[in-house]
Amino acid sequence: MKKSILVMLLAIATITSFATVRTVSNSPFGGAQYSTLLAAYNAANNGDTLHVEGTNVAYTLGQNGGWAKSLTVIGIGFNAVKQNPGKTFISLAHSVSQSGQFSMFAGGSGSSFYGINFTGIVSTVGGVSNVLFANCTFPSYVYLQQSASGIHYQEFYFHTA
Repeated sequence: MKKSILVMLLAIATITSFATVRTVSNSPFGGAQYSTLLAAYNAANNGDTLHVEGTNVAYTLGQNGGWAKSLTVIGIGFNAVKQNPGKTFISLAHSVSQSGQFSMFAGGSGSSFYGINFTGIVSTVGGVSNVLFANCTFPSYVYLQQSASGIHYQEFYFHTA
């Protein structure tokens, strides 16, 4: 009896520990679960994954948005092995040509970004740690506060235009 209760509790714990993958596409023909990054971000819980389709139209968190959840965000990358791929742009502003600042707060610690083209300055605000940026692009520089730690970059580049 005790053994079956333990097995049942382990099964429930295993089922509830899986993260959710949420798909995002701002294309009118996208077919994803969410049409805006903000909607997917609001629905996500720490540990979830946002798979963001490349469309060459900027995704935004809104004018006052900031990153305060530990999520994995997957875009198409800056050098996709695909003919005429769209790119995954994340901006605070509402278009690829506008900038703005993408602010990460301490709650965003542990986030990973793969294949994202940031159009505004990426900055950390208070105690952000253990963040990975892989296959991402950034405009001119990234602003890290002294309290930021464990920020890792892999296969990235900075652009000026």
